[in-house]
Amino acid sequence: MAGSAGLVGGSEIAIWFWDNSTTKLIATTGAEFSDLYPGCDFLGLQLIDLNQAGELLFYAQLITQGTASCPTWGLYTWKAGSFRKVVAEHDSATGMPADAFLSFPQNPYLRRSISINDNGDVSFKATLRDVSPGVNKEVSWMAFASGELSPVAIDGEAVPGSPSELIRLSTNSAPAANADATTVSRAISSTLADMILTGPLRQGTSASDFTTPGESHLEVLVRSDEPPPGFGSSWHLTDLEQPLLNNQGNIAFMAVARDALDPNTSATQGIWLGDTADNLRLLVATGRPVLIDGQPDELKQILAITPTNVAPSSSNSGQPIQLNDQGQLVFRATRLRNSFSSTLLMGMAATPACSGSKVTIPARTYADGEVIYCIGDISLSTLAKASVRVSNGADVTYESPALCLDKGFSVEKGGVFAAITP
Repeated sequence: MAGSAGLVGGSEIAIWFWDNSTTKLIATTGAEFSDLYPGCDFLGLQLIDLNQAGELLFYAQLITQGTASCPTWGLYTWKAGSFRKVVAEHDSATGMPADAFLSFPQNPYLRRSISINDNGDVSFKATLRDVSPGVNKEVSWMAFASGELSPVAIDGEAVPGSPSELIRLSTNSAPAANADATTVSRAISSTLADMILTGPLRQGTSASDFTTPGESHLEVLVRSDEPPPGFGSSWHLTDLEQPLLNNQGNIAFMAVARDALDPNTSATQGIWLGDTADNLRLLVATGRPVLIDGQPDELKQILAITPTNVAPSSSNSGQPIQLNDQGQLVFRATRLRNSFSSTLLMGMAATPACSGSKVTIPARTYADGEVIYCIGDISLSTLAKASVRVSNGADVTYESPALCLDKGFSVEKGGVFAAITP
């Protein structure tokens, strides 16, 4: 099952669908869009996405043959011979200000951030024009297969927990949603912090939410100007990649951690996973010991886990994603023991737990209050021979040799190791 687009008969553009046995012509420029807009011809076409249910999403520009009223642009789907309008120029949504309408980017690069999930719901970013005379708002949206159109984030909303900062939506701020309509999206704060936002869709939107937005209902999963889990208080993040979201609500992303006290030599690539800011944890980082196939090793470079993604991705989408619903992440990296790049599979538990499991802790300096989640031997086993055993009730007993680190450790209920001052 696949969709494709190409040139036919001179300069005409066409979209086809292949169902593993036959190829069907879906649309071609110059032809009438008679199913939805009689009297309107396709002027421009772009294939956007295809979900696992065989529903094809495409962008189309229309032009009138004479007196017919045609939307300039629109997002449409095709499935099993039937077309469906997702959203079109000058559409409105419940709660939008009077006379406000949607406008869509003409840049094909921006349209690459649009996706359709396996429910038939479409995520995209568009401009809400004439919110008030001469005022426009960037808004990220989810268009449901039922026809409902709901905003996810509105440019100008206050950053949760920081009312003096405003959310700014950029070109890559289109959201992704899983099967439960949990969303993940990118944004920039008015203080230029790069952020990943997560949460449900906005409910009960009114006109005032667009004209004078209040605090966002979303949660900040991570922001680039704060210390990331697994690093000390002087560290921050740069080069955040697009996040990945699975149907369990887990979000994975890659970024570079840097120490403000040593910005030129401290760059460390890492991959983090979590469903909330409180549960966010570092999975793996360059320059730190790991076990690969039971052998001690170290990652020299982590290659992008979302190399071509313009916007976040969901495992409930037709787009490729390297995080599945079982919490397994596939990525490529170069290793200390092997000069070639390797494709690695990392499995992680949705709920960290290690009661009764034997684990080892990386022998390095830990920041005060740093939390290392115990999720099994692979994530915490290192070259260090010292180990602790977490027994029922999260009691710790030391094994020989004694555990010797620069910082002491306490164990909280649930199998979480928290670094404390000795």
